[in-house]
Amino acid sequence: MRDYLARTAPLAALAILIGVVVIAACNAVVAAGSPSGVAGYWDEYSAARILQVATPFLAYAILGIRKRGPWLVALALTLAAWGLIYLPEAATPGGGVDIGWAFLSILLPILIFSGGLLALIPDAVRGD
Repeated sequence: MRDYLARTAPLAALAILIGVVVIAACNAVVAAGSPSGVAGYWDEYSAARILQVATPFLAYAILGIRKRGPWLVALALTLAAWGLIYLPEAATPGGGVDIGWAFLSILLPILIFSGGLLALIPDAVRGD
């Protein structure tokens, strides 16, 4: 059990760090065109958004997936998806987020996790 925790804890910390950095970057981009500044975008939902971003990476950590492929694919998908979600708000501050993207964001952790797992297919085919 101790070995499992020793292997999982650094990856779980990395997962949370990814969540914080992605949401901080999204908030900073939106705040750049807003008079309220970055602090105005940290609200009661920020912790939930951080957890939402970190969930696929936490799952990789818990499952012991240490290969770079799934992590990098999931990171690319995360940046693309959250960039698209926050793009309308950054372009027109105060305009809000499209409701379709809001509903899609609920499924993002599952889609990103699955997309990252696809990076393991070449290794499975080779027998690694």
